[in-house]
Amino acid sequence: MKKQKLLINGKRLSRTLEKFADFGRTENNGVTRLSLSDEDRLVRDYFCACCKELGMTIKIDDMGNIYATLAGLENKPPIVMGSHMDTVKKGGRFDGILGVAAGLEVVRTLVENNIQPKIPVMIVNFTNEEGARFEPSMMSSGVLSGKFEKSVMLQKTDSEGTTFESALSAIGYAGDQESRLKEATAFLELHIEQGPILERESLTIGVVECVLGMVCYEIEITGESDHAGTTPMNMRKDAFFTANSLI
Repeated sequence: MKKQKLLINGKRLSRTLEKFADFGRTENNGVTRLSLSDEDRLVRDYFCACCKELGMTIKIDDMGNIYATLAGLENKPPIVMGSHMDTVKKGGRFDGILGVAAGLEVVRTLVENNIQPKIPVMIVNFTNEEGARFEPSMMSSGVLSGKFEKSVMLQKTDSEGTTFESALSAIGYAGDQESRLKEATAFLELHIEQGPILERESLTIGVVECVLGMVCYEIEITGESDHAGTTPMNMRKDAFFTANSLI
């Protein structure tokens, strides 16, 4: 049997990305869609509506992660595609959402060609990947992987004192723990490159082999007050001077 060559609809994918960007669009075509905000609720509603139109089943777990699944011919762990829909303040309109929209376009292509995949295909949206409203970043995927404790993450607050737990409940996306992603046949995340390497090498696509690990510290330096004009530096305990040395 001759294999069928399928191509996604690039123009449709582009329109989808622009539609997603309407939820929180800012000047200069940026997007502000902080996790669990009204804009996040609206984009979640839109995403779920798109998936339901394709006949996908939707589950939401206790951290607000969304899983939309297109049934496969075999009862096997799904091929998972996705990323996140939250952004930083005045973020780019392709960051994160490209992974979700790409998964959506793949499923649309399968459905319009009347193809049921051998293995189920799942699109996932992870909650609060950016960490711009509730720290830390990669919060909900971190809970899934066992990196973070759920009880601790639920009590994280934003700048106004709102807890993650109350914000999740307020937008209506608090699901159950049983719905969490437990296993997958494969995981694929299409993402824009946020550095110069592909452009420098004249390449259009790359495969990530490793990811930079980041550690953040909050350091408090204390000193002593002295008269700036009359106290020699070697007799002062100046906090800024010490900070400069540390840097």
